[in-house]
Amino acid sequence: MQQKQKYLLLPTSGHCVIFFEMRGAVYADWEIRYLAIEMLKIMREEAPLLFGDFTITDLPDGTQIAEPQYSKV
Repeated sequence: MQQKQKYLLLPTSGHCVIFFEMRGAVYADWEIRYLAIEMLKIMREEAPLLFGDFTITDLPDGTQIAEPQYSKV
């Protein structure tokens, strides 16, 4: 049986970093922030050199934010 490969199609890594920084920030709506953080979790596993400087922090309201060590925006 042939194993299926999975592909994740995203814009360039630079665009993804900007997306995660802007949409994972505290001022973003919680819905898009949730999506950005879930995507960031995957990308941190797949490409830790590009996305490993992001920290995900829990907020008192139960949501999370993502912040890079060095801002790119």
